[in-house]
Amino acid sequence: MEQQEPAAYRCGDYTIVPAERRLLRGADALDLEAKVFDLILLLLRNRERSLDKQTLAAALWGRRPVTDAALSQLVHKARRALDDDGDRQAMIRTVYGRGLQWVAPTEAVWPTAPEPTPGATPVADTDAPPQARAPSRRRFFFAASIALVVVVALLFALRRHESSSTLPRLAMLPIENATGEAALDWTRSGLPGLMSSLLGESGAVDVGDTLQIAKAWDYLPIPGRSQAERLRYATGAAILVEGRLRRLSDQLYELSLHVDGGDAAHSGELVLTAAQPATLGVDAVPRILRLLKREPAADAATERGLGGDAYLAQTFARGVDLAMHGDWENAKPYFALCVQNAPDFLPARLRLGQAQASTRDLGASEATLRALVDEARRRQLPAMEAAALLELAENEFRRGDRSAALALLEQARAPAERGSDPDAQARLALLAARAHAILRQPELAAENLARGRALVERHALRQRAPLLHYAEELIAGERRDYPAQEAAARAALAAAEAIGDEHMAIAETYRIGRMQSWQERPFAALPPLARAWQRARERKLLDIETLAGVELAWVLSETGRYAEACAVVGTLIAELQSQPNAYWKAIALAARARCQRAGGEAKAALATYRAVRPLVNPREDPALDALVSQYEALAAFVAERGALPAIQAQLAAAGDGASYLHVRRLVDALAAAARGDLAAAAAKLEEESADPDRDDGQGNELRRFALHVALATPDERAAEPIARIAQRREDILSSNDVEVLRLYAEWSARRGDTATRARAEARIDELRREAATALHGVDVTLPSAPAD
Repeated sequence: MEQQEPAAYRCGDYTIVPAERRLLRGADALDLEAKVFDLILLLLRNRERSLDKQTLAAALWGRRPVTDAALSQLVHKARRALDDDGDRQAMIRTVYGRGLQWVAPTEAVWPTAPEPTPGATPVADTDAPPQARAPSRRRFFFAASIALVVVVALLFALRRHESSSTLPRLAMLPIENATGEAALDWTRSGLPGLMSSLLGESGAVDVGDTLQIAKAWDYLPIPGRSQAERLRYATGAAILVEGRLRRLSDQLYELSLHVDGGDAAHSGELVLTAAQPATLGVDAVPRILRLLKREPAADAATERGLGGDAYLAQTFARGVDLAMHGDWENAKPYFALCVQNAPDFLPARLRLGQAQASTRDLGASEATLRALVDEARRRQLPAMEAAALLELAENEFRRGDRSAALALLEQARAPAERGSDPDAQARLALLAARAHAILRQPELAAENLARGRALVERHALRQRAPLLHYAEELIAGERRDYPAQEAAARAALAAAEAIGDEHMAIAETYRIGRMQSWQERPFAALPPLARAWQRARERKLLDIETLAGVELAWVLSETGRYAEACAVVGTLIAELQSQPNAYWKAIALAARARCQRAGGEAKAALATYRAVRPLVNPREDPALDALVSQYEALAAFVAERGALPAIQAQLAAAGDGASYLHVRRLVDALAAAARGDLAAAAAKLEEESADPDRDDGQGNELRRFALHVALATPDERAAEPIARIAQRREDILSSNDVEVLRLYAEWSARRGDTATRARAEARIDELRREAATALHGVDVTLPSAPAD
């Protein structure tokens, strides 16, 4: 019967053993007061949420009274024991207004006793080191848009029929090119990629994905760990294979391999010679298996794959090398050539489907992957079938169709279970949690999150830790628990950095910047948003580039940096011209319309919002639909008031969903003012003021609409009560929205209040300066002019 709690928790260099009440740093036991250990364990066991002071006090002291100072001292001691402090908060974070939360990436260690297999005794990786404010409504649509940030985790095990729980995991490390020939640099990642695929086809070992391993190998080192230790930690691999290629003569190459079997298998050295480097990779596979005393699965027929063809082997290897560097466009023809000439080599089909998706050719990717599903079913390869279905589901996330993604994930469930692949099962559960969260199905999201978490912790699937925290982040965001959402994002970033997943690290950098923006902290938001946008552009990650670029442009516009905002959006729209993704185009065009409207071009903004309308799917993205209606109405109020009734009708047809409640009030206020019914307009604004949108932290949307109505009302006495609605919440001059401040300055000038006008204009200048200061020193180059 499975234990109720893991035997230990690993967090970086620390191991917490509950049953023995011990905290270890490496192999050294640390002396702790009993209550300090209790606090650490309590936070660990509840790391998915923050614990408030009352909960902590009740758990640690029972009914005894406890002072804030006593609790603070206990927290200080716990952080000090973990080499943490109140500034870094890398392990224990103070979530202001909520309490304390354990935020460091953590691995649960479960006791296992697997049956020994011939020639090897797979064991757990015992050698690995242990391991505010609410947003404004304008950003509703980003909760849905996160689904488009596709985590590039390209299958860590392509195995056949034997249960992965009985197979030792092997990681092929980059090969050193010691030939002195730059033309053979492709061998560094290409040869490991070729050997990994052939080893995976053998069914004799559980092979880690070479692309991820190579990225982790090149990532910033963790102090105190060798690269080999980091790879063991990141991939869970017990067996490491590294090598060196050198030229012996004009027609002869030598590949020397060091196989480190750890505690799971035999170790040794191998030396091979051949006329072609790719031949060395093919010939090395049976030698590695013999050294490990691992026999290929009875039905493994890798000879019908590449068939020993050195040219095709090199073609596949070169494709893998290009993919490792993110150059999927140039990798694609290599994989296509392999598929054409070696259709039975299924890893090439999978890579081709991934390359097509990564170059935004989703139609071709779907055809490739569906054909792979059919072939895997015909050959009774459930792991490959599940892998292809998971990639198809990722494509639906790219399209923004989460319902279709869920249907594919359900299809993948049975083959993933038949393939006995916990990694595929964990990935499936976490993707399902992500889709259910976005579709606002919290119970199903929580159920799949729990299933995914159990698999990740039970099988030490560290490569899935970023996806686990990402799912937590989405679920917290949907329930509007923003401190928990930010804690999950930072945990995901730390987990991605720990395993070298640069794509996920860039995505989380963007999301952390977006959260700062949501909390009305624009100057803290600008640096991470700008970094994420530029890094995504450099790596050709168009999904993250789109999301980061739109949010960056929004914050720049809000803080009065209109030229830079419009330039970022213009560049982005130009890059999206040839792309079929309607969602990306919709949010980019909506950002352009905001630039136009805030810059005084209401007529142009109205035309742009109308161009956005057919790109929006109200069923999939009601929040985006509501956002577009809200600002389309504001542009129409200035440029074409006769269009307001049609916008009202669209909102009425959308139903009574929560996304539309506050938007409908504001648009009704504009429509009433347009027809001269100021009493009805004031009533709608009063209704919104009495029941404010909790996602409009500073009240800027209500202020924006009220001031527009007041300024459009010729009779100052009639306009005054409406303008006062805009000033009811906290001091309007503390707003971080330049447009609201500009409208307030205009209203003050109209009333002859020159002092208040001057203060509003000074605040505008302050925001612009602080935005420039926030970006100063950040290694980012923003476009200087809008692109056509």
